[in-house]
Amino acid sequence: MAPPSACVKFLGTCTTPIATRNYSSDCGEGTQRQLFTAHVHSETKLSHIRTILITHLHPDHILGLVPMMFTMMGLSAETPKTDGPRLQIIGPLGLRAHLRSTLSITYATLNSYFVVHELLWPSQPAYPHEPDGRSTFTYTEQDLSLPEHVRGQVRTLPIMPPHANELPGKDIRLDEATYTWTDILQVESITISAAPITHRCPTVGYVLQEAMSASKGLSPRELAILDSNTEALFEQQNIRNPRILLKKLLQERKPLELPDGNTLYPPVLDRPGRKICILGDTCDATSGWASKGMVPLAQDADLVVHECTYTSMSEDDVQVARQKWFHVMREIERQVTKYWHEALTPEVRERVQTRRAIAAYDGLSVTIPPREVP
Repeated sequence: MAPPSACVKFLGTCTTPIATRNYSSDCGEGTQRQLFTAHVHSETKLSHIRTILITHLHPDHILGLVPMMFTMMGLSAETPKTDGPRLQIIGPLGLRAHLRSTLSITYATLNSYFVVHELLWPSQPAYPHEPDGRSTFTYTEQDLSLPEHVRGQVRTLPIMPPHANELPGKDIRLDEATYTWTDILQVESITISAAPITHRCPTVGYVLQEAMSASKGLSPRELAILDSNTEALFEQQNIRNPRILLKKLLQERKPLELPDGNTLYPPVLDRPGRKICILGDTCDATSGWASKGMVPLAQDADLVVHECTYTSMSEDDVQVARQKWFHVMREIERQVTKYWHEALTPEVRERVQTRRAIAAYDGLSVTIPPREVP
C-alpha cells in the first residue's frame, strides 16, 4: 500500500511555495493568479486547499490571502457540505487582526467558515477573541530570541470583532523547553509543527510530518474471509457489501470481528512518514539554537525549502543572469551542493544527510516519493 503522492509546487519563487496536497504556505499578492497561469501548470485547485500556513506578516506574504479567501469562500463559490471550518489559517500574532480588519473594510461576505490559530512568542499577549472595551491592542516585542532591531518595538493592532464566518481559533504559545510549537494541527495523516526562524520580524518555519503507514494491505486470504461473511453481515447488521468495513480496519485501525468468529487486524505500520520543512525568508533558520527549535524538528527531512537570495549581484550581473538564466540556476545548485558536502563539519553533514540542492523557479514541482520500509 503506497501512501498518497506528496508534491511541492512553487508558485512564486520570490516568496514561498504552495506545498503538498491540501496546504499552502504563505499567500502573497498574485498567488491565486499563479494557480491559473499556464506556464506554472498547477494541478492544485483552490477547492482543494484546506490549510494555509503563514510564515510572517510582511506584505509580500499575506496580501493575497483575503482575495484568495473571497474566491474560495465568496457568495459565488461552491457551498461546503459541512458546518465546520472550510479553511484553517496558522500564523504569527497579528494575523487575526489583519483578516478581521480587511474583511470588515471590504464588506466581505463569505459562504463558509474559517478559523485562525495564532502562534505566540513567550512574552506576546494573546489577541482578544471578542472585543473587551478597548479600541486598540498594544504590546512591546521583548523576547531575546527575536532579532535585536525587533526587540523593543511597540506594536498597536486594532481590536475588531470576529467576522461573521470566523470560528474561535487557538492561541498557541511557544514551548520554551523545546523552543517549538509542536503538533499544532492534525490534518488527515499530516501533523504540523513549527519553530521560530530569524528574519526582520517574528517569523515561523513549518514542518509537515506524515504519519507512519502500512506497506502491505490485507492479504487475499483475509479478503476472502471477509467476503465469506457477506450473507451473515447482511442478516445481522444489514451490511450488503462487507468491504465497506475496510475503512474501520485500515483508516480507523480497529480490529474487525466477523460473524464467523474470525477477527481481522489492521496491517502493521512499518513505513516511516515523509517530512517537509518550509523555511521562508530567513538568514538563520536555527534562530541561534543548536539543540532545540528548528534543528531537531527538521532533522531527517525529505525536503527543505530555504531562501537563497544573492543580494550582492551588480546590475551587470543581473542582466547576465537574465540572459543565461538556466546556467545561473545550475551554478547555484552546484555551489550550494558543494558547500553542503564539503564545508559542513562531518557531524553536521551526518545529521543533515543532504543529497543535492535544487534551485526553484515558478512552476517547479518536486515530488517526494514514499520512504522505504526499514
